[in-house]
Amino acid sequence: MRFGLIVFAGFVSAVLVGCGDTDDFNPVGKKRDAASELQDIPCDGSNEGLRVIVGSNKDIYVCEYDWDESEYVWVGEGVESSGSTKSSSSSSNRYSSNYSSSSSIKHENYETNDFGISAKDDIFNTNIRYGKMIDPRDGKSYRTVDINGKTWMAENLNFTDSTIYPAMQKQNHCFDDVERYCELMGRLYTWSAAMGICPDGWHIPTSDEAEELMEAAEGSLRNLQSARGWGEGSDYGQNTLGMSFVGAGNYPAVDYPTLGYYAKMWINSGTSSNVYLLFRGPENEVLIYSFGGTVYGSVRCIADY
Repeated sequence: MRFGLIVFAGFVSAVLVGCGDTDDFNPVGKKRDAASELQDIPCDGSNEGLRVIVGSNKDIYVCEYDWDESEYVWVGEGVESSGSTKSSSSSSNRYSSNYSSSSSIKHENYETNDFGISAKDDIFNTNIRYGKMIDPRDGKSYRTVDINGKTWMAENLNFTDSTIYPAMQKQNHCFDDVERYCELMGRLYTWSAAMGICPDGWHIPTSDEAEELMEAAEGSLRNLQSARGWGEGSDYGQNTLGMSFVGAGNYPAVDYPTLGYYAKMWINSGTSSNVYLLFRGPENEVLIYSFGGTVYGSVRCIADY
């Protein structure tokens, strides 16, 4: 089971719901009784992590996100009256709520959840000696890091001036169209906008350069991802290379949480296809990926020298 966002971390106390008078009530053995009680309690993005107690046996259910089914479900922990906990992954211990989760995904209070980032500097490894690149087009400053003789941007590009670069018109967004996410995690661009967007003297990584980066990271997402900027269920990064990747999410919104869980970095493969480095937090993996549809991803530039 992979875990989704806990939007309101305060929902950790147990809530007493529907306790009956019968001592032999068992929500696992009587699916219909448990389901009927749990269906009236919303299990969605705003209540993820909420624990409820059902029946005289005080069985505990937790609202969790099911990544395989792309929906929120109640998952029974089966806490006995003695207080000992027994976990179960049985489908008979899982119930959906009557409340629709798909309508709640896009508005999961993203503006109040920055995953531990209050300023852009929070994502970096304090043990790394970073360089600096100033984009002459708008004066914005970006940290850089040297890896195997090549200088990489150590944070995502946030260039917005379409009068200088017309190809990006209507081809770039902030996550959920919230400007704060561009400030903290960089802007998301389409493939066509990304291919020529680096400033003079810099370029989009080639497939070979992306593979070299993965080799330097020993194929481990943890060596590339920041210790902040990732959600519950993701194996938070060690950021050993200083690249400080964050879970910048998908655009447009999809029917499962992506901010804090997934990220993409554009690659120039020499073809017209959408090729990018895909960071999958819940799976703790990074891979080169290609997709034929319209995709928005982050940009990291490499110095030409």
